[in-house]
Amino acid sequence: MKRILFTLILGLVMLFSTMPISSKEFTDLKDNNVELYEMNFSIHNLSKTLKLTEDQYNDFYKVNQHLVEMTKSIALEKNEQNKKKMFRNAIDIHLREIKRVLNDKQYRYYLFLLNTTLNNRGLIY
Repeated sequence: MKRILFTLILGLVMLFSTMPISSKEFTDLKDNNVELYEMNFSIHNLSKTLKLTEDQYNDFYKVNQHLVEMTKSIALEKNEQNKKKMFRNAIDIHLREIKRVLNDKQYRYYLFLLNTTLNNRGLIY
């Protein structure tokens, strides 16, 4: 009897811990897609992966900060069509700036990583 009661209580605890806090908060996140459009990357990990020099690292950091600033403002946009257009424009600007910082091999690999990230987030570019 204790096992059944304990199993039932454990099941209820697990059920309620996986449910969203409120359906309104869940709907707001889903509708606004704020987290999807914010492009916060770990610069340190990217610099290791791309094997950046110190000068490249500093320039890459500045360019990435510019992207983060642009995407934060885009994430707050209410109109979905404007949001997609602004995001595409921000990525285009970012890629032009990044191309000046990275060599061809690094740039190709960075494009691969960025495209993978965008696809995983459902923001197919």
